[in-house]
Amino acid sequence: MGIFNFSKKEELNYTNFNTMMIDNVYLIKIPKDWNKYESDRFRARTKNKKIDFSITNYGKEISSLDNFGIEDLKNQFLPLFDKFVNEGGYVTNKDLEIGENFIYQSFKAGKETQYYYYTSRVIKNDLRVVIALIIRQIGKLEPKHAELIKDMGKSITHKVA
Repeated sequence: MGIFNFSKKEELNYTNFNTMMIDNVYLIKIPKDWNKYESDRFRARTKNKKIDFSITNYGKEISSLDNFGIEDLKNQFLPLFDKFVNEGGYVTNKDLEIGENFIYQSFKAGKETQYYYYTSRVIKNDLRVVIALIIRQIGKLEPKHAELIKDMGKSITHKVA
């Protein structure tokens, strides 16, 4: 069961979502109680500022023979995760998950837990977009935030014209 089905008894109720347009390219659902704020990329946070969310993406034109897949994501981002630990002082929560089209991992970084979700999508048949979702949360690992970022990643859809 995904985070979109949480009961109202949860401390943070993630049953109400807004669909947000990102870079006029794709749509994603984020919790309604997160407030978007000005930045160089899409960012939102809770009112108490204990949770901060950001999306970074980049695209490249592709041909119909584009074979970019999970192995490419692994080759690109697993070394980054190692660098976080080996050079950045992060501590892995040992929850690496590799799906058909995503890579997820969370880390302890000082007083924060950071949740990373990387995926890619083909948009308009000629553009591949690699998307990074990051939740930074003050405090210890919260399984509901791990599920939330994965569900948010699954909610990514093409922009409807």
